Amino acid sequence: IENLFKALSAPKEKILDIMKDSRVGAYGAIAIVFLILLKFVGLNNLVGAKQFTNIHVLLFFITYHSLARLAAINIVFTSVYSRDDETSKVKPIAKTHSSVEIIGAYLFGLFPLAILAYLNIKFLIVLLPLFLLVFFARRYFIKWLGGYTGDCLGAVEQLAELIIILTFVALCKYL
Repeated sequence: IENLFKALSAPKEKILDIMKDSRVGAYGAIAIVFLILLKFVGLNNLVGAKQFTNIHVLLFFITYHSLARLAAINIVFTSVYSRDDETSKVKPIAKTHSSVEIIGAYLFGLFPLAILAYLNIKFLIVLLPLFLLVFFARRYFIKWLGGYTGDCLGAVEQLAELIIILTFVALCKYL
């Protein structure tokens, strides 16, 4: 626990150096296995639900992918890239975003959900936990890193996928 507190109180540069290390530790491996298992169980519940047709299942798959990527790109639209030196492996594609890019991201990200919501309006509830994820993740990244990195975007995308799947399962089972 002492090492955890040391890592959390580390300066931005130290955290970014740790993130640059490509090795996966025990906690990272456990988190990956846990994430995959949760996704598998959630998707298995969605596919096995009797109230859904194959069209519903296909829309679930398309929707959770598009919304998860929209959640990650929202971090890009509302934050700055954290690494501003030459140690960065990949630079952000663009420093500014045009209104066409932002509208396109929202159009393609929300369109599958709009079709699913047309079939049943309750599926719009999935936007609430996604909004909370993006809001708190953005605050966390700005506080500790001064912005986002590619690792941050990947983490948000994976967490968003899991949240969407579990929200769909909860909506199907309990609402």
